[in-house]
Amino acid sequence: MNNAPIFWKRFSFLLVGLNALLILIIVFNGSPMLKPPGKHPQHGPSDFILEKLRFDAPQAAAFFALRDQHRDSMHVLREEGRGLREKYFKRLTEDRQQDTFLLEKIIQNQGQIERLTFRHFQSVRHLCKGEQVKLFDQNIMEVLLQMSRQHP
Repeated sequence: MNNAPIFWKRFSFLLVGLNALLILIIVFNGSPMLKPPGKHPQHGPSDFILEKLRFDAPQAAAFFALRDQHRDSMHVLREEGRGLREKYFKRLTEDRQQDTFLLEKIIQNQGQIERLTFRHFQSVRHLCKGEQVKLFDQNIMEVLLQMSRQHP
């Protein structure tokens, strides 16, 4: 019976030490829970494409130019779409009827987003040489899935 208090003291110190170690690991290695979503540069769609297709330097430079142009265009369309949806759903709070004109504009905006994304990946596919085309075809759905997670 005398050993019981010693055991619990040692056990408590062990737990405190393990907690301190865990905190140090999280602080120095970074926890995925502490990073903002979509801000993991090594796990984005661009990095996935570069890793899978193994672009050479000129291909990578052309890819980055395409990516940046696509991002800029998508940002404009997403902002426009956000504004249209905001106006459309604001009608709920005003007890007004649906606005079919706004709905059509939302549909057109989404169509532009889809066309732009399709053309972007057509251009990326045209950068590919030989075996890279097969790799692109095998992995494009995974890239699109990653993109949809970033912008639900």
